[in-house]
Amino acid sequence: MRTLRSFIILLLALNVLLGAGLVVYAVATGRLNRAKVLAAMQMLRHRHTPPHLVKNVAALWKKRAPAPPAKPAATAAAAVVPSTFLGQHFTRPASSKRRLALVRQAMELENLRLEHAAQELRLQQKLLDKQRGKTQFALASITKKAAAFKKAVAAEKTGAHNAAFKRTLSIYRHMQPRQLKTIFMGLPPQQVASYLSAMSSQHAAKVVAQFSSRQSATFIRKVLQLMRPSGTPSAINNSVAATSVGGGNPG
Repeated sequence: MRTLRSFIILLLALNVLLGAGLVVYAVATGRLNRAKVLAAMQMLRHRHTPPHLVKNVAALWKKRAPAPPAKPAATAAAAVVPSTFLGQHFTRPASSKRRLALVRQAMELENLRLEHAAQELRLQQKLLDKQRGKTQFALASITKKAAAFKKAVAAEKTGAHNAAFKRTLSIYRHMQPRQLKTIFMGLPPQQVASYLSAMSSQHAAKVVAQFSSRQSATFIRKVLQLMRPSGTPSAINNSVAATSVGGGNPG
């Protein structure tokens, strides 16, 4: 029996604490205030709801519920709406003159922008022409230097060739004609013609006379054909004639 009594007391205490907690929560969140408490007390005291309580409840409801947005009046003032034309804002519709003026202004701004772009292009063209002139001058200078270098190299090669040719020619002048014939048979006809033209006519005729065989006679004729533009000495011609007559000799 004592245990049941303690259990009932505990339940009552829990209900009291729960009710107090709900009241504190309602007050903290604004769901319960003094006006609502008074209205509830009046409802509990009277059997029927009094008229002034209905007014209070209606007033409390209006304060709680947000007011609906007001609709714009459909009047002539609706025509006065902020509008945008060509990037500018107006509080009233622009007139035709105003619109034309704005169009002209926009066209002038566009013309100024195009003129500025054209000036930039002309400046770039001038810079390109100037750079082209510098490049052409540098290219001409490089071409001139390259030609001079090639000429110097050719002259050096020619000088070296002439020096070597003179040294070889001095050696050939002290050799026997039969030895020269053996050497010349291994050289190109143009080179043999150069050596024979630089020798004395008597020495060259002796060398040509050594080409008595048919094969060597054919070779020396090619050499003499290369020598004809500069003029072949008569002694060499005589040696060639003698070689042609006795061309059957072994060489």
